[in-house]
Amino acid sequence: MTERVFVTSLADADLVAIWLYVFEHAESDHRADAQLDRLRDCFEALAGYPNMGTARPQWGPDVHAAAKDDYLVVYRPRAGGVDILRVSGGDQDLLAIE
Repeated sequence: MTERVFVTSLADADLVAIWLYVFEHAESDHRADAQLDRLRDCFEALAGYPNMGTARPQWGPDVHAAAKDDYLVVYRPRAGGVDILRVSGGDQDLLAIE
């Protein structure tokens, strides 16, 4: 991860849960690693183009969300990059992760 992307502890825990979920269902650490690589690539893209996602003011000031695969990346643009706040799976209740 570059200095342009800061992953909060909550988002980091989300990534661990995603890795475990993919590993358990695909029975492959390679697939789990690949999914996290795709999400991290998304984080980097958002750092370069922070207004790419949809504004979500109901979740807080300057909060945005962008879809990647079956996940929703919740982030906040900042000078020179983004703060990744949460990464939600498609089956998660977004209100529960706020």
